[in-house]
Amino acid sequence: MPRLVISTVGTSLLTNQIQERNEKDWKRRINETANLPYDEVSQYYEDVSDIIKTLKHRAENKLYDDTDVAQIREASAE
Repeated sequence: MPRLVISTVGTSLLTNQIQERNEKDWKRRINETANLPYDEVSQYYEDVSDIIKTLKHRAENKLYDDTDVAQIREASAE
């Protein structure tokens, strides 16, 4: 029987998708803007907006396409 689990998530859902060495500054940039409204981020911090879009895509792929439950659990700290 299918089960639905609802959990709150924070920035870890995005920051856990950072993998490459040239992305090491991404976590700092996301944390700096974590409490800002998305409209403000997209208007004044275009680089962060692009980072979020990239990491969102990676997270969605992991959550929707990966059948390994352990990998899915590692996607977020929660």
